[in-house]
Amino acid sequence: MNNKEMQNDGMGSMSMMSNSFFGEVSHENDEKISKECAFIGLIKNHKLILEDELREAKLKFADVALERENWSGKYEREMACKVIEGQISMLNKLETDFECMITPPENKPVMAMSA
Repeated sequence: MNNKEMQNDGMGSMSMMSNSFFGEVSHENDEKISKECAFIGLIKNHKLILEDELREAKLKFADVALERENWSGKYEREMACKVIEGQISMLNKLETDFECMITPPENKPVMAMSA
């Protein structure tokens, strides 16, 4: 084998090595990750909005709670706060479940199957 053939053979084996050791980057995977991140970001944004609404609802509840005769207004404002707290709780659960689905915990114990 002469020098030129060795160079060609070396280039061919280099390209084979680069393909065998370094896989192609899949753009589908990048799109999936960006969609997942966008979904989690959407959940977090909704939580921030609801937390602002909850602060306002609590202030309104406090104002009405100071009025002794306005028990129905107090009840309505209290229920509004509880509804918003429930929505935030649901979004927290959704976010946690979605994050666990994307990246399962590493230290999760493996359950042994009984015979």
